[in-house]
Amino acid sequence: MVQARYVTSAAIQSIIDEIDADVIPAVKEWRALVDTTTVGFPGWGVLGELVIGLRYRDVQDDVREKFSEAVTVLEGWTVSLETARANWRAAEDASAVVYA
Repeated sequence: MVQARYVTSAAIQSIIDEIDADVIPAVKEWRALVDTTTVGFPGWGVLGELVIGLRYRDVQDDVREKFSEAVTVLEGWTVSLETARANWRAAEDASAVVYA
């Protein structure tokens, strides 16, 4: 049996709500966790600091940047989805059948 699936403006709104309420806060939390992975002195040791420590901090910076970019993308999605929801709602209203 094939299950019918329909797009509605309410379904689009629920995606927006989930991104705003769950996904964006989670990504921001993950970004903040990067700072908890700092290895303080003398964790790497003198030689380890030169070999590993500098690169490790570069990777932390890259990860922070990627999470920030992800938040920006997700926020852009919500803006685009809001436009799609409004357009879909207008189409729903325009396609309503009125019996006189």
